[in-house]
Amino acid sequence: MRKQAPVPERHQVIPNLLNIASLAGLPFLIWGLAALQLWPTVLGMVLIIGSKLWYVDRMAILYEDMVEENPDLRYRRPEQS
Repeated sequence: MRKQAPVPERHQVIPNLLNIASLAGLPFLIWGLAALQLWPTVLGMVLIIGSKLWYVDRMAILYEDMVEENPDLRYRRPEQS
């Protein structure tokens, strides 16, 4: 599908950075849970959940940009029989 409708350049870097930010929260979460410490647990959760929510937001913007360029990509519900 990417060969037919390539991802716009402005959407190629940020999703990867947000995934890295989410991954960076994992050691804090594990440390906080293992040591029963509140601040690393909360920091890890904020990094993971915050960056994943931002990632979902970016994917919604990407979807709108892609559909604007190529309306055939718009989601259509499956026909029910």
